[in-house]
Amino acid sequence: MLNGISQITIGSLFLLVGVNLGVFAVSAQTRTLLRNQSGTPKVNANLIYVNPVSGNDQTGKGTIQAPFRSITNALLQAKTANTIKLASGTYTVANGEIFPIQLKSGVIILGNETNQGRDTVILGGGNFLSPTLTSQNITVLGADQAELRGVTVTNRNPRGYGLWLEGTSPKVMFNTFTGSTQDGILVLGKSAALVSKNIFMTNGANGMSIEGIAQPEINSNRFENTGYGIIVRQNAAPRIFSNVLSNNRSGIIIQQTSSPVLRSNVIERNKQTGITILGNCSPDLGSVSSSGNNIIRNNLVRDVQYTGTGAIAAVGNQILRISGNIQLSGQLSGQVSRTANTSPLNLPNPVSNFPNNSLNNPPNSNVIRTVIPNSVVVRSTLPVESTQPLPPNTGIDPNLPPVMLTPPSGAAVNRTIIITRAKPAPSAALRFRVVVSTNSESSKLEVRRLVPNAFTSRANGQEVLQVGAYSDRTAADEQVKKLAQIGLNAEIQPISPQ
Repeated sequence: MLNGISQITIGSLFLLVGVNLGVFAVSAQTRTLLRNQSGTPKVNANLIYVNPVSGNDQTGKGTIQAPFRSITNALLQAKTANTIKLASGTYTVANGEIFPIQLKSGVIILGNETNQGRDTVILGGGNFLSPTLTSQNITVLGADQAELRGVTVTNRNPRGYGLWLEGTSPKVMFNTFTGSTQDGILVLGKSAALVSKNIFMTNGANGMSIEGIAQPEINSNRFENTGYGIIVRQNAAPRIFSNVLSNNRSGIIIQQTSSPVLRSNVIERNKQTGITILGNCSPDLGSVSSSGNNIIRNNLVRDVQYTGTGAIAAVGNQILRISGNIQLSGQLSGQVSRTANTSPLNLPNPVSNFPNNSLNNPPNSNVIRTVIPNSVVVRSTLPVESTQPLPPNTGIDPNLPPVMLTPPSGAAVNRTIIITRAKPAPSAALRFRVVVSTNSESSKLEVRRLVPNAFTSRANGQEVLQVGAYSDRTAADEQVKKLAQIGLNAEIQPISPQ
């Protein structure tokens, strides 16, 4: 058993997505394009072999006859241009792994690319002190010019991340990120990573989060039943193209001042929205000079939902249902056109062959059954849970005060709602605040019912209610989580020293 998921279970998940023949079937033209874009790994003759069953870190030599037992030890021995070849098996603390496993610049970790690492599983997690987000629990830590290929990455620890890319730009290809309690991958800082031809399934919060000033390339991946497929926030500007996002809570969430570019994606049959655009960020969904070629359809609430006040171009896509000021064709003129002008893409139907019961309740997987149904994003603004579109907020009072460093006397400080006995720390420096976006009087009343001292302010040109200030990020996360569970839009904002 793999900590709640058996080898058989993992194998069955891969069988569902047809990975015996690759990530998914595409046209010959698309295969040629992807091959030219990403290339193939340069497997150096100087291979280092690792076998978690027959290897030995003390007496092994890293040869096929005398392999090492752990990836951790192999990385200590590896030099630039080495390829660490992993035998099938499960790599855990039991075989000598020390988590997080830290990739090495110029070194390739190579499992089994032909089946997306179905039988080559890295399972575990360890503490990592992030320069920007304090203590985290992660499985693998990225490195510049490193490569991770053909493995499965899973982190069952509380708020566990699979792969953490902070300011590093490796190649991440032909892998599977499944069963992590938080995100499959988080990309932040000045990262230009390539994330291509991977599968993201049944992660607790998100398949992938992209934030900070990261500019990764996300192409030809499948996001299936994995919380929110992709979340883009802060000032991130990723290129997201040729991906399939289906049967997630929502396909893509775009927020704050991010500016992703979306091209040739299939986003359909998600349980809320295909794409939710929160506030006045500036995504590129297609223009007159560069068609989007995205197929966004058959998502339960809306295909594209936009809550900002400006107009967003989304030219050259197939979109069925929208809300907000979205221009689907022609020049931006302030008028909303609902006429798409593109032909169907030669991409597969991503969900027709997926038995929902098997994905939502895989056998022998108690952890997934516990995490997935109630999973929420605890680090960012959440999309609106209502089935009604959120209207643009054009009536915000310009005289409202900006978000304050601290709430007024009596407001929640280092306390969270619906949580017993949170420990206040009034003497500690306040580093985070939680605000709730509200576009209706009923939502304001609901916030004030739970947090009577919440007060109205403004942030990024929008009216918000500030509900708390915190010295500890975990307490702020808990506040956002509880608000999300009752359908309220919450966001954590850092407090700048004054």
